[in-house]
Amino acid sequence: MKKKIINSASDNFELAVSNEWFDKTINFVIFEFLKRFEKDNVTEEKLNYTQKSYFNDLNPFFESLNVKHLKDLSFYHFSDLSNHITDYINGFKKVEDGRIKNPRTINRKLYSIRSFFNFLVKKYNYPKNPVDFRPLKTEHKSSTEILNEQEIRAILDYLKELYMNSKALDKKLLNLRNYLLFGMMILSLRRSEVVNLLRDNIDFENQNMKVLQKWGTFKYIPLPSWIFYLLQELLKLKQDFGYDTNYVFSPIRNNTTANIDKKINTSFVFKLVQSVCLKLDIQKNITPHSFRGSFITINLAKGTDYGDIIRVSWHKHIDMCDYYDKRSSLKSKSIDNINYMF
Repeated sequence: MKKKIINSASDNFELAVSNEWFDKTINFVIFEFLKRFEKDNVTEEKLNYTQKSYFNDLNPFFESLNVKHLKDLSFYHFSDLSNHITDYINGFKKVEDGRIKNPRTINRKLYSIRSFFNFLVKKYNYPKNPVDFRPLKTEHKSSTEILNEQEIRAILDYLKELYMNSKALDKKLLNLRNYLLFGMMILSLRRSEVVNLLRDNIDFENQNMKVLQKWGTFKYIPLPSWIFYLLQELLKLKQDFGYDTNYVFSPIRNNTTANIDKKINTSFVFKLVQSVCLKLDIQKNITPHSFRGSFITINLAKGTDYGDIIRVSWHKHIDMCDYYDKRSSLKSKSIDNINYMF
């Protein structure tokens, strides 16, 4: 939709404000809007994630309007702006058999745009919020595909074999890191929680670890013996290799900057999971998040208490266990003990 000037002031979005802010760029105002999240009591990483998420929703939207300055919004009739928002959001909908497959994405984008216009109304006396937001209903069950017992075993056996058969120290270190990384995800850790894990977070005396969650809070998880052993071996190998870094999962080599005193990134974890599943011919769309669903489904199948599952996965509601429960899709026999797989 192209901008058009409406002659009648009564039909136009007229902003009765001073020129002092009227000429502000839209990106400047977006950053003003994002600064309000700094008041929240969250970690810097969580703050950066939230701000980036909002910016990635808002910036393309205003580019679609060709709005570069705040005053440009005054050239839009309310109904035109509202219709444009509807058309813009509809462009992101993935529809199959008359059903929207990505309601959470749609809800998030609409919420971001609505929140920003609410900010304009309060801060800059913008006349009215053009977003009519009615959240779409989300799926009762997660669309995330999960792994059964045999598939998890196949992955662990494959990674263990790579590690055990490694001759060169750097290869042994790399394969052990990847083996342990999958082990952590099997314990229901999110990939962001895995990459942020620090050596200082490990309580070696009591055999547990403190995990930084996406909300900026910590959860405490006991370490199974096989994970604890691999963790100790990884840290010892890193020390032997001269790697002095607090990150448990750091790069083994870095051809770009040679800096390995940093964490691996989440995109690497995603690609690694896809690569391993491809090599093992697991014909499912498996992502790092699949391991959380697998953890919940397998534990529910063996009768683990809901409270115990939530204490490890750290979901806020019991309903999330039902959301990920896919016992009907398991092809293999339900397990008696989660450690039996290892």
